Amino acid sequence: MDNETLSPDTPATTFAAGLHAATPRQVTQPGQYAVVPEGAALHSLEGYLPAPSRIRTTIGFYEAASFCRYVLDFKDAWSRIFADQAGLSLCAYLDYHAASTGPRWGSHIATLGLRLTEAWKKWISANGKRMDQVTFASFLEDNLVDIAAPDGATLLEMAKNLEVKKAAAFTSAIRLDNGEHQFGYVEDIQGTGQKGTITIPGSFVLGIAPVEGVEPYRVDARLRYRMQDGKLAIWFDLLRPDDYLRDAFKSVVEFVKTQTQLDVLLGGVAKS
Repeated sequence: MDNETLSPDTPATTFAAGLHAATPRQVTQPGQYAVVPEGAALHSLEGYLPAPSRIRTTIGFYEAASFCRYVLDFKDAWSRIFADQAGLSLCAYLDYHAASTGPRWGSHIATLGLRLTEAWKKWISANGKRMDQVTFASFLEDNLVDIAAPDGATLLEMAKNLEVKKAAAFTSAIRLDNGEHQFGYVEDIQGTGQKGTITIPGSFVLGIAPVEGVEPYRVDARLRYRMQDGKLAIWFDLLRPDDYLRDAFKSVVEFVKTQTQLDVLLGGVAKS
């Protein structure tokens, strides 16, 4: 029986008409597909199930112990953690692809974003910036609690001397054998030029943690100065601060590896 003898109402006629109207397409990607009429919508019935078919969520943490606890609750044999040193972050894909069974959704994610400590941000922001003596002295007084050596009383006295001599004209600077700097100055007191000296240490040591949740590091700082037209500019240079930040990040990575018993890979998943 050919198409000409078919009744217009028969299923075969309807099917043949559909084939004639359809535009053929070649499917190159493996998977399951559904053919729906033009203008029709495809709706999921997952919302009517007793529970979702899979976990689709991203949870953000800023404290390593909480991150590890969450990962331990949901990890399996193929969960993966990636560490981004530049971004000071770790990302756990708890339903990552399984080499034995193939790809998975990778939609259940936990992230750990490390936070710089307030002390670290203050000292880094002022690192290498020239200040007048009053500004420098005020900065030291405000952050004296972060200085491990020399003792606070010594630095506080130095800061106060710098503030008191803000109107003095500085005339000379020498480096003493013990590494300290001695500045000579002339101060106008009742029309008489009074000479004097101020001595400050050549370096000091901070005791600060780069990121929250790690132990403080001993960070060396060297004092620098310039004199011009009787004015004193003074500042400090932190020695290799990036090394301490990298080491702090490494310590967090090691903590996460130990707690979760998962390898932590340096890198990240590129967004498609």
